[in-house]
Amino acid sequence: MKQLVLVASLWLLAAGPAALAASLALADTVAGQTQLARSLAGEACQQLAAGPSTATLSPVQAQAAFEQVLSQTIEKRVATIRQVAAQAKVAGAYEQLRAYLPTAVAVQLIRACPAATQLYNRFRQTAAGEDEFIKAWGDELCQRLAALQTAGAFKGKSSAERVELFHQEFNASLIRRGPQIMQLYGPNGNSQPVIERLAGRVTEDMQQNCLSTLMLLKDTK
Repeated sequence: MKQLVLVASLWLLAAGPAALAASLALADTVAGQTQLARSLAGEACQQLAAGPSTATLSPVQAQAAFEQVLSQTIEKRVATIRQVAAQAKVAGAYEQLRAYLPTAVAVQLIRACPAATQLYNRFRQTAAGEDEFIKAWGDELCQRLAALQTAGAFKGKSSAERVELFHQEFNASLIRRGPQIMQLYGPNGNSQPVIERLAGRVTEDMQQNCLSTLMLLKDTK
């Protein structure tokens, strides 16, 4: 769950200043949280500045480095986070802080820490490009599933057989989109972690935008 919150925060960062400001304004409910975020950002910045150069990192490596420093810094200060939450005397304050801090600390880093800004700039453009890529890919797969249904390809087939047909379509589509993936990520685009993450994102996109079409893969009895 912590990792999901962190990743979601980084995708929010890619959305730009307006989305960030709105998110943080809504979350500003626990006394002392802004000062805590600044303190954690200062520690994370020191860690980045003392570490090896990140100038030659790929976008994927830059995002991983940013995530690692952000996560490590927050996890090292769990006791402090609990203390701030207890002093606030607000129900669910600790959980609110854990949801708020990844984005808030990241924003402070990008605003005030040159090393963090350099990392962020390396992966932000890729993140925005990935959003467009996932949307187009999800639309394509939804259309292919609908076309298979129209052509009668699912008729008389079990759920397992329908899923296998979908896997064949997915793999063929992945091969066609290989050049786009390599353009976004370079050599890392051919790595298993990147492919698995993209597959997860496109599945989520399909669940949001063509759930009824995905349900065609289930047995109809």
